[in-house]
Amino acid sequence: MVNVKRHAAKVGVVYDVEKDTWQDMLEGMIIGWRGLVVAMDEDVMYVVDEANGALRRYDPNKDVWEEIFESERLRGVDQIAVRGGRVCFVCGGEIFVVDVLAVTLRLWVVETPSGLISC
Repeated sequence: MVNVKRHAAKVGVVYDVEKDTWQDMLEGMIIGWRGLVVAMDEDVMYVVDEANGALRRYDPNKDVWEEIFESERLRGVDQIAVRGGRVCFVCGGEIFVVDVLAVTLRLWVVETPSGLISC
């Protein structure tokens, strides 16, 4: 799978490291892949739907993307990264951080480092 922006046509395969096999992506994974995706600790996948700014987490047992929250500030996100339970977004010249492991969801803005220009 190539990580493409917007609602571009998507096809892909999934590699199973333990079985050393490739298999087609499940239908729910493809249908909900509506923007940039990141994986936390090679386990949990998150996607931002660039059209409505919804952050979703993939549940492989149910083959669905579950919405965590939606924010207009995440529409048209340019870049996404995840580490330590925090998903970071670059959008509109700002950096947003969401703590997805917190009991109560936390969202805050981080200043762009001096001398750097965000997308």
